[in-house]
Amino acid sequence: MAKKEFKSESKRLLDLMINSIYTHKEIFLRELISNASDAIDKLCFIALTDDKLNMSRDDFKIFIKPDKENRTLTITDNGIGMDKDDLENNLGTIASSGSYKFKQEMSEKQDDIDIIGQFGVGFYSAFMVADKVTVISKAYGSDEAWQWESSGVDGYEMTPAQKDTVGTQVILHIKPDTDTEKYDNFLDEYGIVAIVKKYSDYVRYPIQMEREKSRQKPEPDPKPEDYKPEWETYTELETLNSMIPIWKKQKSEVTDEEYNSFYKDKFGDYADPARVIVSRTEGTANYNALLFVPSHRPYDFYTKEYEKGLALYASGVLIMEKCAEGIALAGQYAAKGSVLAVSDAGCAAVLCKAALQAASLNVFINTKLMADRSRAAALDARADALLAEFVPRADETFTAVSGKLRNK
Repeated sequence: MAKKEFKSESKRLLDLMINSIYTHKEIFLRELISNASDAIDKLCFIALTDDKLNMSRDDFKIFIKPDKENRTLTITDNGIGMDKDDLENNLGTIASSGSYKFKQEMSEKQDDIDIIGQFGVGFYSAFMVADKVTVISKAYGSDEAWQWESSGVDGYEMTPAQKDTVGTQVILHIKPDTDTEKYDNFLDEYGIVAIVKKYSDYVRYPIQMEREKSRQKPEPDPKPEDYKPEWETYTELETLNSMIPIWKKQKSEVTDEEYNSFYKDKFGDYADPARVIVSRTEGTANYNALLFVPSHRPYDFYTKEYEKGLALYASGVLIMEKCAEGIALAGQYAAKGSVLAVSDAGCAAVLCKAALQAASLNVFINTKLMADRSRAAALDARADALLAEFVPRADETFTAVSGKLRNK
């Protein structure tokens, strides 16, 4: 079958997706897991109203399979799947979002629909680590399966495929290592586990992978005097994610040891926190807060790599909100994106600017009450510097986008 071109976006936008939007290449796995979770959410919703679909929430899973010999990484889900038109519309059109459309259609029927992937661009982050991506999918209610395959900006091919079960299989053909990039890490099971724990630990469905482990062989009976223990390797299907966030549990359900273990695992500290603060707020906006006070200064506190601020978890996916970086990325997107994309960039610049300004007010109200005036002055200066640099940049992006859209 002849290769097709991407419908609505140029090579520049795909290049921007791969090289600019995501700082860390490991993000690709988070995006593909989010897509798989969305697909399961859709079929899970249908299962609530369709008696013919004899499945419960416990039946849904996401499976990861690394193959070092063939240099492939496969992510499989048993979600709603895609037919030929879905593959064309969702994968053949950059920045199209089937999840967002589904959420719009279902929002009036069911309040408890929590779709992660609303932006339709994360799938293409796979090309940061893969030189070819193959998607094999069979849609719920369809007798046919289809394969979508692409090597990037040159386009994609669609062919009939064989697949017995409903769901989607994404096969990444991982790039070879270079002098500067170690793509082998994305085929290593320990590396995969670390990425899942970091970004997708609270996805609501089990993320599973066959892992190689070792165990001692049974001792003979009777045991010889010169007996030495023997070990064997075996594989075991292991669930990699926790699924239930610790901050969503009642404080009475969590022990001090569990809080301490969570803190040390997530923040790489060797010592228990000095204090744990749990807060739960319900109202127009509901949120749970879990705050840790370190018992000592972080080792990288005075380095440029130190990341200040809170970790915000939304829809089960870790998002490190940095308003200044968001404004900078919005500027890049506005400069290089298509007409359809630049409007989103303008919105992002405005929203990040508002968040930046709102955060500065929180800084100023707290520094005003600080006893350490030199520290307060330093924090104020840092906040002022961010406002001085990035508020004008956000305004410039908004003006540029507005001009493009109105042909001024």
